[in-house]
Amino acid sequence: MSARRIAVALDAIAALALLTLLLLINSDIASRNLFDAPIRGVTEIASLAVPVMLFCAIPGLVARGELIQSETLLGIIARHCVVGARGLHVGFFVAGGCLLIGVALAAIPNFMRALSIA
Repeated sequence: MSARRIAVALDAIAALALLTLLLLINSDIASRNLFDAPIRGVTEIASLAVPVMLFCAIPGLVARGELIQSETLLGIIARHCVVGARGLHVGFFVAGGCLLIGVALAAIPNFMRALSIA
């Protein structure tokens, strides 16, 4: 599987997580106002979903050249060494994936507790 396909898949995950989070928050607001019964665990799920969305979106931004900081550095390096710039691209993808896995592993216990509360 190519790096671009992985980036597109992570973008899709981020978009679905955002849509799910929006539906969950709106459902919680409606439930609070209409039935005086908030959905338990929404705050915890929202606080865990934001970093997941961020780390899922970063590889796609880098792949499309929309992450300003990395693209500025990569542009400078690419003028002098194309192979070095490609190596940095791979490094960014690997670092992003490692961060995503780290955040997910750290967040799973809190996420499971939030689901059990709801």
